[in-house]
Amino acid sequence: MLAGSGAVSGRTFLDLNGNGLMDPGEKPIAGAGFLLNGAGNLARTDGTGGVFLPNLPPYQNLDLAVATSTLEDPFWKPAREGVRIVPRPGKTAVIDFPVVISGEITGTIYLVRDGKPREASGVELELVDERGSIAKKVKSGYDGFYDITEIRPGGYTLSVTAEDVRRLRVVAPSRNVKMVPSGTVLDDVNFLLEVRKPSDEWVGISQGGRSFGHRSQ
Repeated sequence: MLAGSGAVSGRTFLDLNGNGLMDPGEKPIAGAGFLLNGAGNLARTDGTGGVFLPNLPPYQNLDLAVATSTLEDPFWKPAREGVRIVPRPGKTAVIDFPVVISGEITGTIYLVRDGKPREASGVELELVDERGSIAKKVKSGYDGFYDITEIRPGGYTLSVTAEDVRRLRVVAPSRNVKMVPSGTVLDDVNFLLEVRKPSDEWVGISQGGRSFGHRSQ
C-alpha cells in the first residue's frame, strides 16, 4: 500500500535572511502543522523542524502549505503561500518550508488646510508591492491613526488611494518602504495631505473629442 503512494519529508525553520535556506543560527520551528489543498491539519513538525507526510495520492497536483494558525508567533508567516507537488509512488519529496517575520507600519494622517494640520479620519491607504499588486488596504481611525500589520518581506509603495485623493481634493505624497525577513516595524510614517487651493485645480473642457484644461479662477 505504501509503495503505491507518495510522501514528503519537510523542514520548517525561521529564515532570518530570506534566502530560503536554513543557515547556521536559524532555528527550526517545532509544532508547525500543514494544510493539504487548503484543508486538513496534517502531522506537526518535531524539535528539529522536521516532518514526514506519507500516504499522498500519486500523480495528482497537490498544494501543500504551512498552516499559519499553528505557528507560535503571530508575526511569523510562511515565506511562500505553499508548494505544488505531484507525488510519485514510492518516492519521498524533500522540501523546505521557510518562515519569515512579518512587518508592521503605523502612522497618522493629517489634512493640512491654510498651513494648519488636523487629524484626518477615514482616509484609505494602499500598500502596493514591487509587482504592482495591492498587498494591503487600511483606513485611518477617528484620530487619523493607521496600523498595517502582517506585511510580508519585500519592497512596497504606501500611498493614499486615488479615490481619496480626488474625494479630499488633496496633494498626497507616497512612501517607499522596505520590509526585511527578520521583521520590520516602522512607526510614525505620517502623511500630510495638502488641500489644493482653487487656483491649483484644473477644469476639463471637451472640444471635438479632445480634452483641454485650464486653471479655475
